[in-house]
Amino acid sequence: MPKYPPLALAYMAAALRAAGAEVRVVDSETTSEDAFLSAAREWSPHMVGLSATMPMLRPTLERAASLRKVVPRAFLVVGGPLTQVFAERLVGPGAFDAAVRGEAEHLAPELVARVREGGAYPFDPPLPGMTAMTASGIRTEPPVAPVADLDCLPLPAWDLLPRASRLMRHPLAWTDGPASAMITSRGCVFRCSFCYQYPFKTFYRHHSVTRVVEEARLLRNVYGVKHLRFLDDLFTLDRAHVLSLCEALARDLPDMTWHCNTRSDLLDPELLRAMARAGCRVINLGLESGDADDLRRLNKRPRRDPRSVIEECRAAGIDVIGQFILGFPWDTRRHLTKRLGFALSLPLRAASFWPLIPFPGTPLYDEALSRHGEFDALFVEHVGINDPGPLFRPVYSPPGMTRAELGLWCVLAQAAFHAKPGVLKSQILSLLSARRWKR
Repeated sequence: MPKYPPLALAYMAAALRAAGAEVRVVDSETTSEDAFLSAAREWSPHMVGLSATMPMLRPTLERAASLRKVVPRAFLVVGGPLTQVFAERLVGPGAFDAAVRGEAEHLAPELVARVREGGAYPFDPPLPGMTAMTASGIRTEPPVAPVADLDCLPLPAWDLLPRASRLMRHPLAWTDGPASAMITSRGCVFRCSFCYQYPFKTFYRHHSVTRVVEEARLLRNVYGVKHLRFLDDLFTLDRAHVLSLCEALARDLPDMTWHCNTRSDLLDPELLRAMARAGCRVINLGLESGDADDLRRLNKRPRRDPRSVIEECRAAGIDVIGQFILGFPWDTRRHLTKRLGFALSLPLRAASFWPLIPFPGTPLYDEALSRHGEFDALFVEHVGINDPGPLFRPVYSPPGMTRAELGLWCVLAQAAFHAKPGVLKSQILSLLSARRWKR
């Protein structure tokens, strides 16, 4: 699996530092549990903040319980996607003191001030967008507005991340040097029925071209980064902005390459040529399925034929990775066979086949409850930190199918696609190239 820098922590650390706090960042993907707790005990911070992703409810609560033992006086706060659905489950005796839903950088000054003041319940009443323990019990405030001007935020605190956390590891990056990741925009205007959305998700904003180039130059000049993975949900949503950004990247950072995510209906030949000139080498497309009825049910309706878009990418010199989902509530074995055939017919550089994860809070979760073969509807309660997770061990299967069978379909689809001669050869060459620069 890919390993990306903890950008959410780096953004939040920068905002807290700008508000006058002394901050340390621990990346749990590069630090053991014991080392993390030892660092907390040694430093004895006033506040510990965790970023929690779906579906890691159990490990997040276990981490809070461990922190209570080693830093009993610290104020514990949690943020991230998990809080959008489970904020009140995460807060309480033996758990966190508060959970923040949505973006929290603009709360940093008040967070620092309240925690410095101390008291049994520093967030009574809670700040907007916060669920917190108060003298009268757990209280939830309405959502907070997202940050409108992203350029008002300080640059992520890259200097607080160790080298292992600053660099990205990705099996499909095909880079010729050290790689890292950035975010140039936030938000998504689409409402795919399988995606867990934040309340601010539909509010799209982007950093200015100047700010993006400034951060990219910092990563290149200070940390030796040669390749960037733009982690925006929809990198090409604002076409005019992307054209301006590509012009600046081609002019100011001609030696850097990059990789982005977008949709097939947000690309065209002119834009692709500009992206290629600016260093774009790979585009990640969430194709999901080639069937129009599937896309309609997913509330995802691309207006362009993905095959034509992929050919346009290749003509511009850009490789494409396709993402597909197997196991929709209406899927049969015939549907899965057809979807795999569609994927095999496309001129993709690589593809990923994931079992459907019906996340709580999504429309597909409600549909999965009513139509399923097997469904661990409480999977967020069960997933542990060292478990393979729902990406590799399906939690749901459509009617007439077991979860084990769906998992086998995903493995076979992955193997069938990457056994294609041209794909297999390119994968071997890219892995050899990656090993060369890592030495």
